[in-house]
Order: sequence, then structure tokens, then C-alpha cells
Amino acid sequence: MRFLLSIGGAGAQRKLFASVIRRLIPAISRKKAALYINVGDYMQVWEELCSQFRVLHESAYAVV
Repeated sequence: MRFLLSIGGAGAQRKLFASVIRRLIPAISRKKAALYINVGDYMQVWEELCSQFRVLHESAYAVV
């Protein structure tokens, strides 16, 4: 199963997305799900998510 989250620069959905990510991490670890996160041009949003979820930084593939 694949999930795509698109986050804007203001990050208004940050709390919602954090709870979705937290819920998906076990399935991702078991390779039952894949998570794609689109932050557009907002690198600070990505950095904040990575600081909150270390697993994102450790397993991420950046596409520029």
C-alpha cells in the first residue's frame, strides 16, 4: 500500500500528518506500506518532520 502526503509551506496540517506518519511507521518497517512525502520547495518542513521522526531521515530518498 502506498501513501502520498503533500504538505504546504505553512505546515497547517503538520499535527495531522504527524499522527498519520506515527501510525504508518510500523507498517513501513514491515514493508507493508510505503510513504511518499511531498514538501515542495519547503525544506524547513521536511527538516522538522525528520527531527520529529528519525526514521524518515534514516530511510528517505530525496528527489529534487
